[in-house]
Amino acid sequence: MGFVIVGDDKYGDFALNKTLKKHGLKRMFLHSAITKLKHPITQARLELNAPLPAELATFLQKLEKE
Repeated sequence: MGFVIVGDDKYGDFALNKTLKKHGLKRMFLHSAITKLKHPITQARLELNAPLPAELATFLQKLEKE
């Protein structure tokens, strides 16, 4: 679809990934803050919330300072 994932070694922007690794990114920057789905048995609507992992939050803070 044309939207690469930062840090993706297979399909990503290789030059950008190399630069971001120098700034401390050690993995794909892929995260789902909110996921909504139906429970497979009860069909109840579920909403799963997950904060940004500390390593990604730290990476963003470092980029903002630079």
